[in-house]
Amino acid sequence: MFNDTGIVAIQKGNSNNRVLLNSDGISISTNGGESFKTAIDAQGIVADQLYGKLIQGINFETRDDSNNFKIELMDGLVKFFDDSKIFGYLSSLNDSVGNAIGIEFKNNAGYTLNLGQTDSSGKSTPVFQITPNSTIESPKYKLFGQLLNNLKANVPSGWLISNTGKINFSTNDGINNNLEISENGSTVLGDSNVYNGSNNILQTSNDSLRAIPSYGLTENYIGDIGESKTGDDSEIEIQIEGVYAGLVSTSESYQVFITPYSQAKFWVEERSASKFVVKSDVPGAAFGWEIKAKRKGYEDSRLVQTNI
Repeated sequence: MFNDTGIVAIQKGNSNNRVLLNSDGISISTNGGESFKTAIDAQGIVADQLYGKLIQGINFETRDDSNNFKIELMDGLVKFFDDSKIFGYLSSLNDSVGNAIGIEFKNNAGYTLNLGQTDSSGKSTPVFQITPNSTIESPKYKLFGQLLNNLKANVPSGWLISNTGKINFSTNDGINNNLEISENGSTVLGDSNVYNGSNNILQTSNDSLRAIPSYGLTENYIGDIGESKTGDDSEIEIQIEGVYAGLVSTSESYQVFITPYSQAKFWVEERSASKFVVKSDVPGAAFGWEIKAKRKGYEDSRLVQTNI
């Protein structure tokens, strides 16, 4: 059919479906020609849906009018906007001479880049995040998810783990810390085992830094040392210091060792929870003493077998 608008093709059996052809282009209507939602003219193609195996060499733009977020695809580069402000890019990763060697997601300073996890409702939470204060000179990121494999590195000079505050290590999902490192030193919360090596304290000597091995016993003892002398009656009561007594079980058997500092004979006459009594065969005899008592809570520990 011809009319003043051009050539009109009407579908047999459904006159609402029409195609209009004229010098402006091709238009398609599904409501009898009242409106044309699909058209091809010199400016381009207008359509609700496009079908095809390959769309090539185009510029693409989509916008969320509720928050002015826009995505633009042009010349192999994806840009992300808030109005005219560019959040970042998705582009090729190039080597020093400009050859593409991979894919790169670039985040502009002052904005946040999230790699998140969503649920069926669309709610999301970040797993990896580049923070707004991250810059080229000082890149920063946060990890929110759980690492499910071992950390491995190939750094000849060794790893550096650095923080301005404490560093905590936990093996029970953060309920308790097993190791804490701060500017004041390190703290082990739980047993500490040294296998096939020496448990040393490092101390500066007059010529170098020397390793001092820890003194080991088959049972868990804590010791205290002092000096004294017997009185005119050739004996003395030595009170067990209160803080030390709070660490050990003096109600159980403990050991006292005497070092003579005079020409006299010494012996331990009595041991109790709060004191021990030393006697000598002459009055006013000087001596050194050492007490070893079992640590509270570890009274029955002896050569404990490990599961290592």
